[in-house]
Amino acid sequence: MLTQRQQEIFDFIRDRQEATGNPPSMREIQSRFGFKSLNAAFSHLQALAREGMVCQDGKGSWGLPKDMISPPYDSILGLSAAEVEGLRGGDGGFFREFMKDLIQTHAYAVNVPQIEINSDSRNMRDGGCDTEVRSAATDDPEKHFDAPSCWQFKGTDAKISDARLRAEIGKPFVQKRIREGFRYVFCIAYGIPAEKVDAWESVLDAERLKINPAAPRVRVSCAAISPVLASLRVQYRLI
Repeated sequence: MLTQRQQEIFDFIRDRQEATGNPPSMREIQSRFGFKSLNAAFSHLQALAREGMVCQDGKGSWGLPKDMISPPYDSILGLSAAEVEGLRGGDGGFFREFMKDLIQTHAYAVNVPQIEINSDSRNMRDGGCDTEVRSAATDDPEKHFDAPSCWQFKGTDAKISDARLRAEIGKPFVQKRIREGFRYVFCIAYGIPAEKVDAWESVLDAERLKINPAAPRVRVSCAAISPVLASLRVQYRLI
């Protein structure tokens, strides 16, 4: 059984590898989790290897075994980041509606009752949440709905400061849901580097820890490496 830190490291490796095709370096793992030495990162990787969660390739990198890696985003939907980015602009309405429909469709595929999905902004007046999924899926192999979640969609601007991120997660409705154990997911209709995704997640997750340390870790999803988009397999025949 993994410790919480081992699970966090595994999630970091998995997300990076599925997004870019390459696992993070040991030094990136050290930096991401604030380890004082590479040895600390190495000891966690060894523990994950003993559990069969990671393995070392011929180049010395530690990544997921091949049978644990999901197919790349572009090869699943045939959509490029540029095509998703085409939904941005204006007041962000096109991207919001696209993501609302996408979440409803994926939730249906993993047996989340539609009545548990709320996209009525009248119930979330402060703008901190565009859609909420109020119950977890009983069988979601991609783990996007493994906990109740609140989603925010940004289709207008990729120039987002740390202060703005803190303001978004600090809105009353979002804080209320995080206190209740919801996961916060921040989605943007722009392709941004994996390093920036990691940085944004660190900022947002630090705020989540202040609100409710027991709530699931925050996720950031962008056009290039959207975990929601990646989860819509061809066998669902949804797109």
